[in-house]
Amino acid sequence: MVQLLEKNILWFSSVLTVLVLVIAFSFPAAAAPILVNGHSDKVTLNDKFDEVSGKIPEFGGMFLEGDTLKVYLLKPEKELAAQDTIISVFGRERIPDGGIKVLKGQYNFTKLKEWHEQMRGLFNIQGVVFTDVDESSNRLKVGVERPDLIGVIEQQLIAR
Repeated sequence: MVQLLEKNILWFSSVLTVLVLVIAFSFPAAAAPILVNGHSDKVTLNDKFDEVSGKIPEFGGMFLEGDTLKVYLLKPEKELAAQDTIISVFGRERIPDGGIKVLKGQYNFTKLKEWHEQMRGLFNIQGVVFTDVDESSNRLKVGVERPDLIGVIEQQLIAR
């Protein structure tokens, strides 16, 4: 059974939180068909987050909570620029009635995605069931089957 656990680890001189749980995505993936080199492909939520990050480097992810779109920004004063960019990437209809609420982020999405890519080796550990950039916490998450794997995962991440 997957258990909820939280530990801080040192990785690339930054503190990341390893949370052990099974999650459901808070913001529905907006996959729209596009043509790439003459054939159809799908745009993922991460692709759209990359696009926002390319225009607003302070962007740390976003998620829906009730009727509010919560947006992590490293610099909350970038709220208007972030709102304009989110609308240009996702469409005005994706802004809920409650509008946008800015949360102070600790990491930008680009860095989280980079660290997440480096976590692929964790799947070599039997019992690791998923890794994720969690937009609702501005952190990376690792899902495991047993809590005794936490120390092994920490050592793997520290060694990177």
